[in-house]
Amino acid sequence: MKMLATLAAAGLTAVSLVVPAFAEEGAKSIIDRQIKAFRSGNHTEAFSYAAPSLQRTFRNTDNFIGMVKRGYSPIYGAQDWSFGRSRTEGDTHYQELLLTGPKGRNWGALYIMRRDEDGTWRIHGVQLNRASAQTT
Repeated sequence: MKMLATLAAAGLTAVSLVVPAFAEEGAKSIIDRQIKAFRSGNHTEAFSYAAPSLQRTFRNTDNFIGMVKRGYSPIYGAQDWSFGRSRTEGDTHYQELLLTGPKGRNWGALYIMRRDEDGTWRIHGVQLNRASAQTT
């Protein structure tokens, strides 16, 4: 019995390590695909990565893209991007993104991702901050 408890505890530890890694890769994939969709002009695909609550708020692709262009132009026009730190808490994943926007300016973004009932990661929000260091 003691051995089963030990094996069960070890299994839970292994699972708890795998879930955050899976969350991180899933979140990175969604963010990467959305930025590539912005760059290619595939606005319908970009909109599909937003959480259902955001889709309801903006009602359609045009409204969503208008908001992104106005408030998140460094993401919409990203020239280059890479992933930074991340953290998972339950069904919420926080993913840092470092990017170079239009005009070569550096930005940092924190993506808030949540897993839907079907297991799909969706973007629930983004906090955008201008980085202090600039490219030359």
